[in-house]
Amino acid sequence: MSSHFNTKSLTFYAIAIGSVLLLFNVVTAYGESNLKAPKTIGGRYQLALTNSLPGCSQVAPLMLQLDQSGTYVNAAILKKEVQNSMSAEEKLTLTGLFKEQQLSLTGNVDKSVLCGFPQESGERVIAINSKIDGDKLVGEIAINGEATKTPFTAQKAAIPSASPSSSH
Repeated sequence: MSSHFNTKSLTFYAIAIGSVLLLFNVVTAYGESNLKAPKTIGGRYQLALTNSLPGCSQVAPLMLQLDQSGTYVNAAILKKEVQNSMSAEEKLTLTGLFKEQQLSLTGNVDKSVLCGFPQESGERVIAINSKIDGDKLVGEIAINGEATKTPFTAQKAAIPSASPSSSH
């Protein structure tokens, strides 16, 4: 009866399996040391503008809603009094990236939201550039590509806790 094990075959399979294990360990070590998920910044931020936005007669109380997927961010500028989750008509109209503590967003926002007057309508092109500092955003907003930028700070709003309801 002949042997089912050939020395050359065993050597080949041992080297192949060892190479795969070594490659797996190298890739795992690289991933653990160099690939880090970005900080989670999603949520609502209360915007504090230093002055009114160009084209608006007054500073409207605004919130910035951020939804994050890794380094990609979708956002919406909302009226401050909107406290519940976004309704179907409120869309995330701003898109951008979060990279190395910098957040850049661009998109369209209706002027009635920005200025706080329902009679003022028409979309404005918004560009937001900011730096993340803990639960705070510090940056500036540009409207319609104008050179004048409005500085702002934004503090992350606390998520309202659901009050226990009594079912008596």
